[in-house]
Amino acid sequence: MSEEINKQQISDALAETKKDQTMPDGYVAIELSTKGKFGAPAKFHMRNFRTEDLIGLSLAEDDKVQLKVVSMLQDLIYEKDVKIGDFHEKEVIEAIVRLYRKFNQTKLREIPWTLTEEDKKAIAIEMGGEDNPQYKARINAIERGEEKAFFDIDLNQLKFYDVDKTKVTGTARVTKIIDGKEFTVEYSYPKYGDAVLLRNFMYNVTEFKEGEKRFRAIRENVKFRQRMEQEWEDGKSVDLTRLPRFSEQDMDAFREYEERKARFATKCVKALHLKTIDGKDISSLSLEQKIEYADDPRLDHQTFAQVNKAYDEMKIGIDENIKALDPYTHKVVDIVYPFRLFSLLQALRDNKPDGTTISFI
Repeated sequence: MSEEINKQQISDALAETKKDQTMPDGYVAIELSTKGKFGAPAKFHMRNFRTEDLIGLSLAEDDKVQLKVVSMLQDLIYEKDVKIGDFHEKEVIEAIVRLYRKFNQTKLREIPWTLTEEDKKAIAIEMGGEDNPQYKARINAIERGEEKAFFDIDLNQLKFYDVDKTKVTGTARVTKIIDGKEFTVEYSYPKYGDAVLLRNFMYNVTEFKEGEKRFRAIRENVKFRQRMEQEWEDGKSVDLTRLPRFSEQDMDAFREYEERKARFATKCVKALHLKTIDGKDISSLSLEQKIEYADDPRLDHQTFAQVNKAYDEMKIGIDENIKALDPYTHKVVDIVYPFRLFSLLQALRDNKPDGTTISFI
């Protein structure tokens, strides 16, 4: 039996090597720390971003950015059977970091630094104490964003969680006793493509399809007004009297619509991740069919909240506990840096690869 396993392993390794050798130029192998136990396969291949990829993302409307990102990232993957939408978000982030590193970009540069109490102490010593007016003025300038500090992350020093040790899986089971009877429900992990699936599903529901058209102008105005009010609070010159206004009746209708949409979206999320309920496998049902099960009174708020908390705290992908050079104390300190996909995409757009040189000939 052992000899057969070894032969199979050797055969698989040779097949992978041959695949790598026949891969088109520009595609690199990506192997994630999740080892094929979630949505991403153990190994796949990606190309780097093109200029038009990132331009297309920057031109996308706010409510369509998620759709654009999924489409763009899918286009980077060589294998047609690998679906980025099935990845856990932390797998997507790790894939981008490994891609970034593969193309000789070993650092994420100029990441905004958040002022700490230790920083304030260091600045106070530098400026003659906390009672010094210059100290107070500088702290105010930093907190208002007028003075900014940055740090770099060395990607070669990142650590990744070992799924074999953390023993996390893609299914969470909740067992509870209700009135003396045992009840079990199983949820799948949240996938990166869920937002796209939910958006498409919701906007095919007549109420929300028509509601988006009806309240589009109000929503845009609300967002604009919030930005202007924030700028006014930050001390910028803004004439709030010139902002467009809507009647109280229209605003009440908009708020009621947003509440109904939020409630329905929450129910859809609960339904989307259901795998089994009281022993019945419903994983292959459509979202529309699963929604009927999401109304089960046993699926209360505490149950869903516990599952969400477990998945939020799940240890997979990049370990967010990193070391960084504090720009104020000039010491290497331990910090928690939440890697965010859009920050990584911005870094890809703005940073120059370490291994690239330009010369005139």
